[in-house]
Amino acid sequence: MLQTIDTDSIKARFSCVDILAGRVELRKATGNEWAGPCPKCGGDDRLHTTATWWFCRRCHEKRSDVIGLVQW
Repeated sequence: MLQTIDTDSIKARFSCVDILAGRVELRKATGNEWAGPCPKCGGDDRLHTTATWWFCRRCHEKRSDVIGLVQW
């Protein structure tokens, strides 16, 4: 039997900012948005994130959520 996963609960418990801050140095960009080097392709301000989404201007241009971040 397949078990369902409550993805909304996962998204509510984990922050993209917290996960990325453990891997790269983030700086405050604007409001609740942070920027920093992409851990995958490098570059100073390619990676942008808030608690609920993230993207890289070079290697992951489409915004994704915390689940997509962990998969990436």
